[in-house]
Amino acid sequence: MPSGKAMCGHEVWRAVQKRSAHSLRPHSFRVAFITLNPASLDARQDAVGHASGDTTRGYDREWRGKAAFV
Repeated sequence: MPSGKAMCGHEVWRAVQKRSAHSLRPHSFRVAFITLNPASLDARQDAVGHASGDTTRGYDREWRGKAAFV
């Protein structure tokens, strides 16, 4: 996936297939959306419906480094 660009449907499917050998849960999609989304924290918070930015930050795996997550 190119850095800073939205994923296309086939890229999402490829990521799902790649991770299917692991325990892929719906929570993983939320973490991926919040971590890999280049939008501002406010925009990501609004998109996932969190009342607090602290909750959204809790899902963000940026502190581990995106490369470690992907």
